[in-house]
Formats: sequence, structure tokens, C-alpha cells
Amino acid sequence: MIQRKPQNRLGANSAEEVKQHPWLRDFPWDDLHNRRLKAPFIPPKEDNFDQKNINEEWRDVEDEQFKANFASLHRESTQELF
Repeated sequence: MIQRKPQNRLGANSAEEVKQHPWLRDFPWDDLHNRRLKAPFIPPKEDNFDQKNINEEWRDVEDEQFKANFASLHRESTQELF
């Protein structure tokens, strides 16, 4: 699945290509489609959002290294890697 060129990735030709892969061939696709599968994890009912992970202010946007990294992502040579 992790191929640089999208046309070489598993499933690029069709969803059937993924369904017929040896690792997924025995997966109950019809049950998934008809919502009969049970979720492997159900989060607790209470809100589990952690407020301490909120960054009120982006302090690093003025950092020179941040600016350099951001600019490098938009270079054509960098984009060709993806």
C-alpha cells in the first residue's frame, strides 16, 4: 500500500483488488457494508477531550526554522517525492 506512485498502490485499480488481497480475502465485507460488525473499541460516554492539549497561540509560526520548513514543503522538488 505504501507506494510512491499512486498507480502502484493496492486498490488503485478497484476496491475489489483490496478485497481479494490474501490478508483481507476472508474479511466479512457484507457484514461491514450492512453494519452488522461490532466495533472493536467504543469510547466512554463522557467527554474524553483533554483541554491541556489546546494550543491557544501558535508560538512557532514566527520561528525561522518553522518558516524554512513550511517553505520547503511547497517546493516542486519536495512535492515530487510524494
